[in-house]
Amino acid sequence: MELREGNNIISDIDCEIFIGNSQSEINIYKNSTLLYLDSAKINGAVFARSRCAGDTILAGKHHKDVRKLISAAKIPLNLRTRLPILCDSDGILAVPLCATRDGAKASHDTNGAVCIKITFN
Repeated sequence: MELREGNNIISDIDCEIFIGNSQSEINIYKNSTLLYLDSAKINGAVFARSRCAGDTILAGKHHKDVRKLISAAKIPLNLRTRLPILCDSDGILAVPLCATRDGAKASHDTNGAVCIKITFN
């Protein structure tokens, strides 16, 4: 599902993804998380999809298996199937709560940072 600026509701995994400009808010609750991505490193539109067999993300200069990252991060079993994988035309941008593609991560005060807040209902 292609994500647009503002609130995006993904009913099949029961979550909301908000995309906006950088915010100074850094609150992370049990049911939500914030990601900051460098808009200059995003190629094309951002979209969310579910995890597929064989998914890998370039993190720490190595391609890492998404399934293993989720397991190592001790994501609860009931959340693993609901975790949206954020992608652009170059591949996986981020796996919330686990990893962000090398070079795509930004801080909340970086010029051109895009704030993505994912809330699980």
